[in-house]
Amino acid sequence: MLTLLAVISSARRPTCDVRSFGAVGDNYTSCTRAINDAIAACEHILLPPGVFSSGTIALRNDTQITLVAGATLVGRVGELAPPAPNPFWTNESQFEDFAHAHWHDSLIIGDGVRNVTVRGPGTIDGGVALTTSADCPPPGLGGKLIALRSSSHVTLDGFATARGGAFSLLATDVEHLHVRGVRVRAESHI
Repeated sequence: MLTLLAVISSARRPTCDVRSFGAVGDNYTSCTRAINDAIAACEHILLPPGVFSSGTIALRNDTQITLVAGATLVGRVGELAPPAPNPFWTNESQFEDFAHAHWHDSLIIGDGVRNVTVRGPGTIDGGVALTTSADCPPPGLGGKLIALRSSSHVTLDGFATARGGAFSLLATDVEHLHVRGVRVRAESHI
């Protein structure tokens, strides 16, 4: 039994500072790849003080992202993922707009993930990379700050949001979603 426990605990991914993967909190350098690489390699990801400019961040199972005090994740124009195809939505859809039927054109996407936490006290800011329109965004822009689909056991805790696009949070088919102490500021900018 002790051997089995040792194998399980050694399989856990470490805690990582995104700067170890090349992220620079200067509000200029693209941090998209560095942050996604940190999420792929680590269980707990830290964004230290600074402004980290990024395109779409893809959440993974069993991951915690912490934005410490003074840390801001800001959307980067031209680096948000395009909307994923949705075979159930067409331009002729009468009862649902584009933004409700597409999730991946987001700053943070969790699609089919479980056991994920994003916590503050830092800030997640869509910047000018998010549009407030519910229509299909232009290439490189998105419509949602955080989009969650077909996921479970997700916690959003203690961070601030700014410029959230059409949706600061779009959660569809998410079980056990816990939102605590999230401060939402959703001014229009586009």
